[in-house]
Amino acid sequence: MAENNKKIFVDDGRTIANMDFYKHTAFSTVSKRHNDNFKNTHEPTLDLTRKERWAIIRAIYMTLIPFVIIMFLIFALLMTIIFAFWG
Repeated sequence: MAENNKKIFVDDGRTIANMDFYKHTAFSTVSKRHNDNFKNTHEPTLDLTRKERWAIIRAIYMTLIPFVIIMFLIFALLMTIIFAFWG
């Protein structure tokens, strides 16, 4: 018989997803009212140059523009089909 070589999962305490709900706006307003010592010291700061910032903005638009064009074309095609059969 072959041995079962499965590894046993042991929780080592690492965090995969950030579960700090106080960073979010709805929770941060509540927590600031109840905790005067709360500061957003754990917020990451991005020191981006102008060139890097524009590269990020350009990448976002280059990702969104094809999606918007495809959605517009699908909508136009559906409207054309609907008006062709109902018109």
